[in-house]
Amino acid sequence: MKTVLTLLFSLITVATVAACGTTTTGPPVGGPQPLVEPKPGPVVIGLHEVRNLGPVLVDARGYTLYLFPADTAGSLGCSDACLGSWPPVIVPDGEDLRAGNGVHRNLLATMSGPDGERIATYAGHPLYAYAGDVDPGQANGQGLNLNGDSWFVVNADGKALVPPDQQGVMPEGTYLVSGPPTTTAMPGTSQVPPTTMPNTNGAHR
Repeated sequence: MKTVLTLLFSLITVATVAACGTTTTGPPVGGPQPLVEPKPGPVVIGLHEVRNLGPVLVDARGYTLYLFPADTAGSLGCSDACLGSWPPVIVPDGEDLRAGNGVHRNLLATMSGPDGERIATYAGHPLYAYAGDVDPGQANGQGLNLNGDSWFVVNADGKALVPPDQQGVMPEGTYLVSGPPTTTAMPGTSQVPPTTMPNTNGAHR
């Protein structure tokens, strides 16, 4: 009996040590993070209907894309920790950037990122996803003022869709007023039907 108990104790000890030395890696947090390390193949920018906003630019998986007004020609206004929340759309070397249905091919281009990577642009705006969008079709980053400026979704004409209470963030002629005010409702929670109208007094801050 003593021999059997000793053997059982030894087996339990070995199993416990093996279990402690095993590391289980869970799924990544947030939906768009894999954009930082895209899979091989062409990068496709498409359109998807988002509640209260209408058709907006999305990546190939349906995740909403955004522009950042703080960006300037050839330079990202989002860097360092900002890129952890707002990963840009990377086009791998040797791969094509393609337009999906409803997207204007002549508005697509690339720019050089801080590490020499190619970043997709639309109408001159670098395109970003938002780590807070955990499922395709969400637009939780719409109108958020983070990292020094607000973030907006983009329509097929390359214009930002700006909440009514944020007119003036973008230069005149580069945006449309669309959706509920950010002060009273967040995108995806309001039952107000989508509204879109040209800006009349837009001016950059």
